[in-house]
Amino acid sequence: MTTILFAFLSGPAHAQSRQDDEQTLLVEEIIVTAQRREENLQDVPLSVTSLKDTFLVENDVRTLQDLTALVPGFVATDSVGYGAAPLSIRGIGGANGGGNVFADEPVATYVDGIYIGRLSFSTTQLLDVESIEVLRGPQATLYGRNSTAGAVLVRSARPTTATHGYLRTTWSNLDELRFTGALSGVLVEGKLNARIAFGYADKSDWGQNPSGADVGGSKDKAARIFLEWKPSDRINIDIIADFTDRESSPATLQIADLSNPFSAN
Repeated sequence: MTTILFAFLSGPAHAQSRQDDEQTLLVEEIIVTAQRREENLQDVPLSVTSLKDTFLVENDVRTLQDLTALVPGFVATDSVGYGAAPLSIRGIGGANGGGNVFADEPVATYVDGIYIGRLSFSTTQLLDVESIEVLRGPQATLYGRNSTAGAVLVRSARPTTATHGYLRTTWSNLDELRFTGALSGVLVEGKLNARIAFGYADKSDWGQNPSGADVGGSKDKAARIFLEWKPSDRINIDIIADFTDRESSPATLQIADLSNPFSAN
């Protein structure tokens, strides 16, 4: 078999202007808070993946489990069941990765700087999130606790000085309905800004256990009030109140011994 290759040239290289040759590729500055202060990601001596709100919406990131396909070295599983999903970073993590449901997790999770010790948060619907940062590698007590595998920092969207709001609704052919919304603006000019967010998710049962009960579904209700109070030019106080209610009927798998299928047992 003979292969013939054709090459087409658009024009001589010297036809390009010197100005085009001197153009420099500019990279957008990415600001992270991995060290409890706002810094350029390129100046932070840590392995960090930063995901902003627009990226989270465009990629339909609903829970921390959805980060498995987006963050290198990050895995969330359903191995524990009961609505819990242990987190792992670089192979170190939850129930099957070195931890257990009764001890502190190797991957620490923080929401607005507050440590979340419940495994169930990884399956809870995220509400009005501004950014998520995944820190890989052992973390000291900078955020309050040691963690051997890494940390996940979730930041809620802050109140705005301009009136702003949105409402998003999604529905799937698997009978899953979800909507989230937020409203932000000024309550007292120059002193008090507020943001209210709410969310609801209803996922229908998709399976049935041996007793006949339907399993696999869940209902999530969430709300948040975020107040930004500025009593003076040098003082900024954040007041955040969160409410979450989750009902789930998780489906778990039972491993059967098939080595002797004809056994009476």
